[in-house]
This record gives sequence, C-alpha cells and structure tokens, in this order.
Amino acid sequence: MNPYAVKLAIRHLLSHPGQTALLMAGVALGVGVFIFMSALIGGLATLLTLRTVGSIPHVVLEMPDRDPTILVSQTGAQVVMQKDLSRREQIAIWQPAVPIIHNVDVARHDEPAEIVEALACQLWQPVRWTRTIEKLAADGVTRFAECGPGKVLSGLNRRIARGAAITALASRADIEQLMGETES
Repeated sequence: MNPYAVKLAIRHLLSHPGQTALLMAGVALGVGVFIFMSALIGGLATLLTLRTVGSIPHVVLEMPDRDPTILVSQTGAQVVMQKDLSRREQIAIWQPAVPIIHNVDVARHDEPAEIVEALACQLWQPVRWTRTIEKLAADGVTRFAECGPGKVLSGLNRRIARGAAITALASRADIEQLMGETES
C-alpha cells in the first residue's frame, strides 16, 4: 500500500472522530450480524436435519472385525497377529519365472501357497535381510537393484555383498538405463 495513502487515511480518521466512531460501529455491527446469521443458518440446518431424519441412521456401513490379536511368545515379546487371514485366498499367485528367496526364512518357495504363506509371515516375523543377501551372493548373484525412492537397502547391500554391482532405481530413467546396460 502507498505510504502516502496510509498517512492521509490516518490523518482523516484522527481529524474527524465522529465519522471514525460511526465507521467503527458500522464495521462491528456488520461483523456481529454476519456471525449471528452464520450461527442461525447452521442451527437451522441442524434442526431441520434432526426433524427430518431423526437420530435413526438410514444407511449403516460397518467394517468387518479385523482387530489384531496380541500373542505373548515364550521370550516374553508381544507379537501382533492378524485375526482374519482369509484374504490370502484372494491373492492371485502364479508360478515364479525366477527363483525367489524369502527374507523371513531365507528359503526358496516355488509353490504359490508357500509364497503366500511366506509373504504373510513377513507381517509378524523378523526379516533376515543380511542372511538373505549373503545367500543370494553365495548362490552367484552379482548384481542387486533397489526399486524405490530411497537408497537404504543399496547401502546395506554394499556392506553385505562386497564386490557386487549395486544399483538404486529411483526413477523410470534409472530403470531404462539399467535395462539398456543388461541388453548390451
């Protein structure tokens, strides 16, 4: 705002106290009326809704009971286990084209039912990342790629599998570059 205009407005307000008081009262009255009307409309809407619909719900949406069960293991640690695992049957699993080593038991599972079970175990059992990467390196894997926005696993893999080629794929361009390198 122009400093000259501000100075002129202040001078006018101070030289005419009657007009200033009338202006301030008008603004205060306008704000009060606005607040009153907002409250009145909100209250009227609530009253009409209660009189029309009442307190009886017409549509009830309920989630199935899927509260986790807390188990206490022999070591005293608490483990949370999902109560309803029936959704596992809905997961479509095909026979893998390449061997998959699961990081819960550091074992290869080829049957679809075993794969689903191993994936479900990752929810409540500790992941053995170091042992998994060591097994892959012992089996002859020389290149590891991490897909995602971070590079944490790539850093871990560099310490575990020394001498292996480690790549972090954070974007589509990174993936296309890696595919170009493997094709040539």
